[in-house]
This record gives sequence, C-alpha cells and structure tokens, in this order.
Amino acid sequence: MTGKRKSRLFLVALLCAAVVSVGLFAPAAVRAKHPVEPPGSANAFLDCFIGHWIGEGTAGGTPISDDLVCSRVLDLTFLFMRDEALDGFKADTYLGYRVEEGRYELYTFNNNTALGSSLPVRLMTGHRDGDTLVMEEKHGRGAL
Repeated sequence: MTGKRKSRLFLVALLCAAVVSVGLFAPAAVRAKHPVEPPGSANAFLDCFIGHWIGEGTAGGTPISDDLVCSRVLDLTFLFMRDEALDGFKADTYLGYRVEEGRYELYTFNNNTALGSSLPVRLMTGHRDGDTLVMEEKHGRGAL
C-alpha cells in the first residue's frame, strides 16, 4: 500500500529517529530490565510498520525527507526497511525480535561515511514501552 498514513506518522518518525540518530541514555536506564514480550506480540507489533511510508522531519536538527518501504523477509524472521532520502542517504535495515534475550535487535547498513567509519554499520537493541520502540545503540568492539 502506498500513501501517507497520518495516524501512524508519529510512530514511523520515532522508528526513523532511532535508526538515524545516536542513542544517548542515562546509565540507570541502560541497566533497567524490561518485561519479556511474547514473540507473537513482538512480531505483530513489527508488522504494523509493513508498507510504503513517505515522511518529513528532522534528524539531529537537520530537515529530512524520506521514502521508507518495510516488508517481511527471510522466512518472516526480519522486518526489512529500505530507506532512501532525497539528499542521497540510503540505508538497508533489518529489525527482529530475539526470543532468547527478550529484546528487539536492529542492524542497519547505510552509505553515510561522514562520521568517520569506512563501513557504516550500526547495531541497536531495545524493548517496547507501550506503542513506542525504545532502542539503544551499541558502540565499540563488543557491539557486534
């Protein structure tokens, strides 16, 4: 389905912000344990993102305009997101729910080498807080 879905625009903006921006969290928030979500519920939540999304907003204070297509891939294991901004930014992102850890995991590969990495790959883990997906970015050698 193609088109603007204003009722879910805020949810999509939050997901894009988690993918595009660097997560900065207080140490206490990072250590907090969150309730484990049943896999069926987690996957149903991810399925809400399936579709073609067109949106505008900001990332780090910079205006952005994105075209985002989300679908299930690899035997429905991952939500695949293809993000293409009008300014040339592109990202392929895989988001899934790891039952053993009781958490969401996001792996994104993009063409933004501006932050100094010759291989722009990001890893985030997270949990759900109601209808919000809260993601934390992992840094350093142990991130993967």
